[in-house]
Amino acid sequence: MSKKWQIAVTGTFTHLLLGTVYAWSYFQNLITESAGWNNTQTAWAFSLSICMLGVTAAWAGNRMPVYGPRKLAMLGGALYALGYLISGFALANRSLVLLYLGFGIIGGIGLGLAYVTPVATVSAWFTKKQGLATGMVVMGFGFGALVMSKLLAPLFLQLSDGNLSTMFYTVGTLMIVLIPVLASFLQLPKPDEVHEKMQEKISVARYINGKPFIIVSISSFTRHTENADACRYRLLRQ
Repeated sequence: MSKKWQIAVTGTFTHLLLGTVYAWSYFQNLITESAGWNNTQTAWAFSLSICMLGVTAAWAGNRMPVYGPRKLAMLGGALYALGYLISGFALANRSLVLLYLGFGIIGGIGLGLAYVTPVATVSAWFTKKQGLATGMVVMGFGFGALVMSKLLAPLFLQLSDGNLSTMFYTVGTLMIVLIPVLASFLQLPKPDEVHEKMQEKISVARYINGKPFIIVSISSFTRHTENADACRYRLLRQ
């Protein structure tokens, strides 16, 4: 396997682990039942996470040429994993504030730092089949929710005898090992490894914090908040 395809594959798996954030709907009812919070209170953890994802990704996209994708992705993965660990502690101690801090703020910042790097890095490597390669990486993010909700979470819940806090500790431990290892493979190509035109193209990362990206981020956050509200409304009607 060539180096650029190795980076594309590791970037895809990095996104798959990060995309587990969208499995929040699987945890929503479990958390409300175990901790005694209502759906509105619990859903705010996810809303905060998505908000921090958009804000931090804007900053990370601008700073990636300075710090490099490897450092940003490894730091982001560690913070995302830390968010799970803090969330486990929050559930064990029935602390809603710690859940917001862990899953919402710290985990969301980690998502933002790590999310933008695989896509931008893979895009820099592929002068041909760029759409295929970057699409594969983004697919990993969407696939993460399926893997978490249908495979990992049920398995870890079974192994922990239904203890939700222990399950979050287990997921956090898994993330803090796997994401930094996968992210360590991410690196931008040297000038002699890819066509010179592609070197100019990666500089567009600094525009990710421009007005169009901010508008899209706000729209995305609004859409997710509306979906969460709709979900809560359906639950209340039942």
